[in-house]
Amino acid sequence: WHYPAFHIPDLATTQNGPRMPVVFSIVCNTGDFANSVNPSFGEKWMRMGSVAQPNGCVAFVGPSDLHTKTRLNNSIASGAFRSIFDYGVRCFATSVLLGKIELYKNFPNDIGDNQYVAFYFHVYNIQADPSLKMWVLVPDTISESVIEGGLTFAQSDSHIRINAPHLNGAMVTGTKNGTDFTYSQVIDGFAILPIDPEATGNLTITITKENYVPLIRTLNCSEPAQIGIEDNSVEGSILNPNTEITAQITLKNYSNSVYTVNSLSITSTDDATVDYNIQPFTLNPNETHNISFNIIGNPSIRPRKPITFSLSLPEHNILHQFQILGGGAEFTVLNSSGFIAIGNISPVSFQIQNIGTAPMINASIEIISLTDAADFPNPIQHIGNIAVNEPIIINTTIQTGAETWNGRNIPLKMVLTDNGYSTTVYYAVTVGTPEPNSPTGPDEYGYFAYDNFDIGFDEAPTYNWIETDPLLGGQGTIWEVRDDGSHTIDLPFTFRFYGRDYNQLTMCSNGWISFISTQMHDFYNCYIPAALGPYTMVAGYWDDLKGMKIGTDEQGNGIFNNMRLSWWYDTANNRFIIQWNDAYNQYNIDLMENASLEKFQIILYPQSDRDGDIIIQYHTVDNPGVTTNYCTVGIENHLQTVGLTYTHANTYPPTAHTLQPGLAIKFTTIPPDPYTGNNDALQIPFQLAQNYPNPFNPRTTISFSVAKSGYAKLSVYNSRGELIRTLLNDNICSGNYSIDWDGKDDKGKSVSSGLYLYKLEVNGINQIKKMLLLK
Repeated sequence: WHYPAFHIPDLATTQNGPRMPVVFSIVCNTGDFANSVNPSFGEKWMRMGSVAQPNGCVAFVGPSDLHTKTRLNNSIASGAFRSIFDYGVRCFATSVLLGKIELYKNFPNDIGDNQYVAFYFHVYNIQADPSLKMWVLVPDTISESVIEGGLTFAQSDSHIRINAPHLNGAMVTGTKNGTDFTYSQVIDGFAILPIDPEATGNLTITITKENYVPLIRTLNCSEPAQIGIEDNSVEGSILNPNTEITAQITLKNYSNSVYTVNSLSITSTDDATVDYNIQPFTLNPNETHNISFNIIGNPSIRPRKPITFSLSLPEHNILHQFQILGGGAEFTVLNSSGFIAIGNISPVSFQIQNIGTAPMINASIEIISLTDAADFPNPIQHIGNIAVNEPIIINTTIQTGAETWNGRNIPLKMVLTDNGYSTTVYYAVTVGTPEPNSPTGPDEYGYFAYDNFDIGFDEAPTYNWIETDPLLGGQGTIWEVRDDGSHTIDLPFTFRFYGRDYNQLTMCSNGWISFISTQMHDFYNCYIPAALGPYTMVAGYWDDLKGMKIGTDEQGNGIFNNMRLSWWYDTANNRFIIQWNDAYNQYNIDLMENASLEKFQIILYPQSDRDGDIIIQYHTVDNPGVTTNYCTVGIENHLQTVGLTYTHANTYPPTAHTLQPGLAIKFTTIPPDPYTGNNDALQIPFQLAQNYPNPFNPRTTISFSVAKSGYAKLSVYNSRGELIRTLLNDNICSGNYSIDWDGKDDKGKSVSSGLYLYKLEVNGINQIKKMLLLK
């Protein structure tokens, strides 16, 4: 690595011991294991240390190419680390893959077989177990108390129960011989691990979960043996709704005593009903007895959800539990056909396929529009039988509102039912054909982009250049910068952007503003919303911009004029203008006065009752960067998770116009039509955002939106599931909310670094996300 230099001989000085890192070596040639240098940099990292004296790393990724490019490397690194810290990815190979996908999204013009993206997909390779799970902090520990019954078991036991309400999602495995194993997962606070009474020896249990040290315990087979389950005919089965299966369990007496069984019960959770009629029986030592019963799947069964069964011999205090998975029909929409006209009833067809485990025998379908911009005159149809893997055609008609526009999405929900069982699939159709005189968007938050070619829409802007440079007759304040600078100023008003209020902004010489104070001056433009770049960004013309080149010095270095950035508060119209003047594109900067001049401005219009409006105007504009990803225009939120792109890499949505002099683009949350979403049909009571910043120290903000008024509770927990702080516990109205946490518990004491969970509960439904406090 360099600079500063850190090469293979320097690895001998590392003394990390058992704290073995995951190494992302985003540096040329460090992963070249086929090189004549043996070991390579990555191999040296991996080979160092021993079992007795650990050292080196547990996983390594790096490129084999000697001449990688910073811009491409940065995309891979940013995508990988965003996946870890923002998306909660803990699988090593998955994080590397998401880094490569970030590269793919950033460079859509370089995805050919012999171009950069494909090349970097191949030269970045893993030296490790790709399924390795990573820790992001000092991991927590799992108490052995989660193992019901302690560290002993009986030869006759057919299961071990794990009780761990704070470990949902944890994997549990068990083996008696080190080779064959069974597994289960903690769901709804517990796991049932099946074990084989016919296999002898002690039982080794391993429990693993993200950011926890694996719990490995050996259970001694020292408890007195009793009656066990030698064989279970439904083990590994799937129970479908509204079906009945015949089960047989073989009981065996593993003890040296005689058992007389007068009472036996078999029960299950609410998703199944058990029908049995067991007569009394006697079991001598090593003797077996078969019991048969029927299991009826109830309509409430959900695919892949475990159903727990309990077989009890109460007079002998014997309990065996086992699980089988629920099944059922599930559907996907393969395609749709039919032109949907504005303000008319149009025929439309959907091809759906049953991708589940069970057929539907007497199926009906209801198609529901999730917006009042459209409706289905005959929403319910009887279908009849739908076999597994069978595609079928649904023919219907859709009525659209007269004020919809070409390119409007209509989100749909399709509910298929059969004898009490129901399953839902979501889809969307488009009204008309998207065209350049239609609005662009919306993004997930609700921002639209209108340009001055969107004739007939009230929110379409009119190009009206507002000169702010005093040299050209304006009244603005000037900031001169030659190259790559950022400047933070206070706003004269509060401006709401993606639901958050701001009172300052940072302007960058490279064509963007951010509503937070930042020293970033990124000149490498990315897609929106990418992992790189500033937060809370408005990209007016994001590219590498400089002052005009006017010559070279004696050393051959370029001599440049300054760019002139200016800003002005128009009090009469309550608007704030930021303007770029004398800004030239680096791509052809050597053309000097003939280089591409980019003169544009961003105008902020605050609104009292909603998010502010933003207009970008282009006085003089070119987009020459054929080999440098052109420019990016658009907006993104403070988490870099939601954004609206007008153009990136010279790619435009079909509703946008090419950048040109006289173009005006308006970003607003006012929709093009009066129609609203059907929140009752959506059944999504709230949306919980990732906290920002994350990681944080010591303060962070948690944002969420609520569709309906009602009771809401926002709580913070540590990684052990212990309540740390209640941030909200009240009835609230629908709307957008942001709540700060100062890193303190309910007693006002600052908490330590670590992984924390925040849980939002709204009207009985909850969602949980993770956040990382680093001090």
